[in-house]
Amino acid sequence: MPRAPELRPRDIGLAMMSAGGEPEAALAALHRGDARSALAFADRWRRVGGATAASLMTRSEAARLAGFDDLAHADLVAALARDPLNPLANRKALELDVRDLGPGAAKCLLARSPGEVMTALAHLAARGDAGAASIRHVPPGKIQGWAAWRPDRSARVTVLGERVETFILKPDPADPRAGFFGCATAFSLEVADPESVLAQVCVGDEAIASVRLSWRGHETRARAPCGPETATIVVPVYDDLDATGACLDCVDAVLQSTPDVHVLIIDDASPNPSLSEHLRQFSRRSMTRLVVNRRNRGYVGTVNRALALIPDGDVLLLNADTLVAPDIVSRFRRIAHLDPRIGAINPLSNHGEFVSFPKPFVENAVDARWTRVHDVAGAVNSDVVVDTPASIGFCLFLTRACLNAVGALCEEYDNGYLEDADFALRVREAGFRNVCAPSIFAPHLGSRSFRGEKRQLVARNLRVLKRRFPGHEAECDAYMLRDPLAPAREKIERALIADAPGRRLLIGPARARAVLTLRARQFFEKGVEAVIGLSSHDGVGWRLRLQGFGGAPQNLDIGLDDDASVGLLGEIAPDVIEIAGEGELAPHLLRALTKVRAPLLRLVAEAPMRTNALAVTGEIPIDAMSRAACGALPQIGLSRAACGALPLGRVACGAEAGPALGIILPEESPKTLSFLLDLAATRAGGGAVVLGGTSIDARLMGRGLFVTGPIGDDERDRVVRQYGLGRYLLPYRSSHYWALESWRRERPLPAAYFDWSGANFRECADDLSLPPSSDTSKTLLEIERWLEPNPSAP
Repeated sequence: MPRAPELRPRDIGLAMMSAGGEPEAALAALHRGDARSALAFADRWRRVGGATAASLMTRSEAARLAGFDDLAHADLVAALARDPLNPLANRKALELDVRDLGPGAAKCLLARSPGEVMTALAHLAARGDAGAASIRHVPPGKIQGWAAWRPDRSARVTVLGERVETFILKPDPADPRAGFFGCATAFSLEVADPESVLAQVCVGDEAIASVRLSWRGHETRARAPCGPETATIVVPVYDDLDATGACLDCVDAVLQSTPDVHVLIIDDASPNPSLSEHLRQFSRRSMTRLVVNRRNRGYVGTVNRALALIPDGDVLLLNADTLVAPDIVSRFRRIAHLDPRIGAINPLSNHGEFVSFPKPFVENAVDARWTRVHDVAGAVNSDVVVDTPASIGFCLFLTRACLNAVGALCEEYDNGYLEDADFALRVREAGFRNVCAPSIFAPHLGSRSFRGEKRQLVARNLRVLKRRFPGHEAECDAYMLRDPLAPAREKIERALIADAPGRRLLIGPARARAVLTLRARQFFEKGVEAVIGLSSHDGVGWRLRLQGFGGAPQNLDIGLDDDASVGLLGEIAPDVIEIAGEGELAPHLLRALTKVRAPLLRLVAEAPMRTNALAVTGEIPIDAMSRAACGALPQIGLSRAACGALPLGRVACGAEAGPALGIILPEESPKTLSFLLDLAATRAGGGAVVLGGTSIDARLMGRGLFVTGPIGDDERDRVVRQYGLGRYLLPYRSSHYWALESWRRERPLPAAYFDWSGANFRECADDLSLPPSSDTSKTLLEIERWLEPNPSAP
């Protein structure tokens, strides 16, 4: 297909607006063979719409056609990580014969349409596999599927339970799948043994496909000796001796400190002999019992076996990679007694989705001081309960009334992912509440036994959950937006704020977020913890958002109109305070800073504002422009103490990647947005790409500027090449020069910027130095002339 003519950024932006949006524009460009435009649309879709499998796959295809092979491969891998069962991604992995992805992609397609099955079989046969198969369980006791294998091997279906059933497969010459390996057949088998838990298709000694069966037997072991007033801790164990040992040490402390607690450990046919021996030794303790599965039943089957052995009392389901405090059962019991409708209780955790702390819905690092968090949570959130749309099974306390009403876990879910959400939804259907107790904290290491296969398991089980409860995903999204646990987390953060004295406190207005984050990272890389404080006015009063780089607080938003909140700054006990833009800070905050016993330093990352708001100890130029300004002290007022020995480097500007102008926009402001709208009306705007995101993307793109969306630090060089950038423009009159430095470190190019250093700043010979006092029309005219081709250039 002949290549379509490449479009300028202005034409790309206008084309996207007329197409209706990024997905439509990207697909239309792919259809007409315009690789560069397709990549621009798909790239923006990925940035503003999120990393969905669809956006990643579209950008992958566009990148491949545009010659960005590394990006194409990375996006294909990311799409499969996001949705391992995505048929389009798996077909593309086979089509491109991507190393390490092909076998998994082929096996994911074996249960799909006949054409996809044939493609997958051809791939697996070509790479020398012994065979391929698909198998499924049809309740209550039937197994159906097919198998293909090489003639020099035997094939069979093995069903594992209390005994082993074996069905020898005979080749069917008429089976169309036989053409790939030599032998193939379909099968439909009845399983006689109700104790069966796993069916496998084996070729020779290799199991090439398997399916877990719902256990249909009767528990023959004696039930656990517990009564209605007891609680039993159930710990299913498969692998990971270290994590399990740490968990059981915690459980032992619970046994020592809490009466009427029993422990039931289920060894789910662990492949680790050392772990099994450790479990046997631990079970010698009083009130502890060990049950060993002869065959691996998986998490759901193992938990259901445990529940069948516990006729009375409450139950605490505890993953073997979770840590708990000695008083955890007592605290759970206290919460359960607050309301008879409470049926399922989760604690806060570092890794617990809805109940994550300190940041919600992410995996936070495990803090070695987690018992301190637990103690503080109990003090500040005593008897607090917050309803949740689902429960998380890593540490789940279930009342006996709830268990009797709801019953066992659903065995449609494989290996312990999302069966807890299904159970929680049935808890609610039975009239009970799923709650979080923010007075309890339990670290969760997460997915230690099945880490390598987690993505596939989650993807498969998510499809089951959506089929059984189609409205649950929307409910979870709404809960995430409301975040009802935020007040409870804030109480804990406030109480923990004084636990790590001696940090660097970085304070500035909200618009200084990017430069303060850059500064905090510099300290963090040197092993120094820092806390960022961003001041803003929400229309009602002044607020300060605190976020730590190491230690608490991680996500704390406080009001600045009361002295108690401002007093928290003193509790941080910083060794040094660095301030940016003190003229824009709240009066309460400025007074509080002067009372903290720490040196005050002014961060100079913009033209200094001589407000005299604070008497500072010294000033720190943070970027090349500020350092250059040291040579113009009388003009800009920067103190001589700030200069020191700060040599100015020169940038060796490299070859241009193309004619486009890259507008560096780490943060927006009303003045910069107005400037961009004016720029769009000039000739300079026709070849311009906004490197960042704004609140008026559609308006800017409607006027011909292309807006990329937020760009990561590791993407800059590729973005320069992708959009054909030849020059940079920094549209801020007095700030954000550090952002220009960051881009130039990755790809040195000539740049236009407002120079407040007294003409001491010039890194590239072709730079355009703009007077900060120049009006907009004159500035735009200068930029247009700067961008004009030089007729004398070779």
